[in-house]
Amino acid sequence: MAEARIFGAFERAVAARYLRARKGERAVSLIAAFSLAGIALGVATLIVVLSVMGGFRQELLARILGLNGNLGVVAADGPLRDYEAVAARIRALPQVAQAMPTVEGQVLLTTDAGASAGGLVRLPRMVPYRLALELALTGEMIPASRAYELGLLNRIVPAGEALEGALALARSIVANGPLAVATSKRVMRDSAGWSDAEIWPKQNAATAAIFDSEDAREGAAAFAEKRAPVWKGK
Repeated sequence: MAEARIFGAFERAVAARYLRARKGERAVSLIAAFSLAGIALGVATLIVVLSVMGGFRQELLARILGLNGNLGVVAADGPLRDYEAVAARIRALPQVAQAMPTVEGQVLLTTDAGASAGGLVRLPRMVPYRLALELALTGEMIPASRAYELGLLNRIVPAGEALEGALALARSIVANGPLAVATSKRVMRDSAGWSDAEIWPKQNAATAAIFDSEDAREGAAAFAEKRAPVWKGK
C-alpha cells in the first residue's frame, strides 16, 4: 500500500517552482523562502504557546492549587447557586473522600505595580484622599464591612443573598417615576465635568420637563390620595 502524503505532486511542483526559480528570478525564490520561514515560525510559536498554556493550566490545578478532582459538577444553565448544599450531598456519598466548591472563570488580575491597574486613579474619586492614600500605600486587603464603612459598597447582605439584595434595591428604584430616575442618573453622570457656573443652568434645563410631565401630576395626586402612583413615563 502506497504511503499517503500530505501534499500531492502538483503542490510539490508549485513549491519547487518558487523555491528553485531560474537565474533571472532568484528574487522570487528569496521572497518565497522568507515567507515560508515566517509562516513556519508563526505556526511553531502558536503551537508552543498553546502547549505551554495548556500544560501550565494542568500543573496549576494539579500541583499548585491541588484541585484536580476526579469529578466536576456544574449547573446546566448559569452559575451553581446552591453549591454548599450540593457539596454536602456529594460528601455524604460513601464512595466520595472529599468534595469542595470552587470558582472557575475569567478574572482581572493586577500587575506587579498593584494599584496602578486603575485603583490609583479611581479610588481617590470614591473615598476621601487620605483614605485612598492609606489603602494605596499599605496595600492592605479590607473586609466587606470596612468597604461599606468607606462608602465603596452600597449595602451588605448575608452570604448567599446577594441576588435577593440586588433585586430588593432594584424594586425600590423602579417604584419611583421612570422620568425622574433616568434624569437623576443622567445629571449625576454628566455633572462631573460641569463648572460651577454651569451646574444650576444645566440641572434646571435637564429637570424642567419632569415638573410639567404627567408623572409629576400623578405623583402629587397619589401622595394626596395616599395611594401608590401609577407611572406612565410621560
